[in-house]
Amino acid sequence: MAQRSKEQWKTLIEEHRSSGLSADTFCKEQGINPGYFSTVKYKLKQMTAKSTGFVRVKPLTQDSPGAIIIERGDLVLKLPITTKPDWIADLMRSLAL
Repeated sequence: MAQRSKEQWKTLIEEHRSSGLSADTFCKEQGINPGYFSTVKYKLKQMTAKSTGFVRVKPLTQDSPGAIIIERGDLVLKLPITTKPDWIADLMRSLAL
């Protein structure tokens, strides 16, 4: 198996995302080890989060109705749904998240 570049992996991950296939099925079709695919996907996600400063914002769940939940590593920030987006952006900039 030829070694792929980071850009090639990003392309494969995007192809998987848009394919609608399970990771196992997609990997089988591409001749990729599913465990390795998952590892590379996770590492690229971590690298992107660190380099861009973006954090994942969870959608509302039944456990958190009316709340905005922001997670990064061990940090969990729960805010009322009425929190203004500009305030959240200022907070994140000041914390250098």
